[in-house]
Amino acid sequence: MEAESGKESKNEKEKPEVESTMSTSSSDAKRLMELGCKVNLTDNYNVTPLHAATEKLNGDMIELLLEYGADINAKNILGQTPLMRAVLYDDIDVVKLLHHSGADLNATDCTGKTALLIGLQEGRVECCSYLIKHKCHVNLEDKLGQSTLYIAIRCCKNPSSVIVRKLIKAGYDIKRDNSIWLKMSELNRYTFKRKSFLDKVKDKVVRNRKSKTEDELAD
Repeated sequence: MEAESGKESKNEKEKPEVESTMSTSSSDAKRLMELGCKVNLTDNYNVTPLHAATEKLNGDMIELLLEYGADINAKNILGQTPLMRAVLYDDIDVVKLLHHSGADLNATDCTGKTALLIGLQEGRVECCSYLIKHKCHVNLEDKLGQSTLYIAIRCCKNPSSVIVRKLIKAGYDIKRDNSIWLKMSELNRYTFKRKSFLDKVKDKVVRNRKSKTEDELAD
């Protein structure tokens, strides 16, 4: 019982400190840090003050926390970094701030998704365009085997052929076996204004798969 009580008191102590850091002004928060407030302390969900500042879209607090040594790639209970949360909240300014401060563009959460995959799933066109422009990995899959192209095609929240084009231009390997997203694209084709573009991408994949099969038969 004593051990359990000790654990509870620790959690109760940690959570208020994380919350108190975020509920103050930047000047007050700075004084707290100067007095030794732990900038990487987590609550019961492994949320750090930097996660909280990101979710509040508080650029000044983010800069202050980073100045005092906040872990820019800290992960919450879902394995999400502050950058992933910024993409999820669709704040391009915070995404840029975290990137310029050294955030890992290719960190993965507990489902194997990177910030790009999360952004593609949520239809965050501007954030995804930024990540692609700054050389995040485009040839990757999450733990379910969903590729960037598959998620981009499947997205129904804010479908954009612009992102599909950028993935391919950035080096997406169109020769990969994308049979799953090809089937799904039949369901999502109507969401694209320029349906002919999706057909062209699909035809290119089919041609590459056919060529690959012919080469295998020749061997």
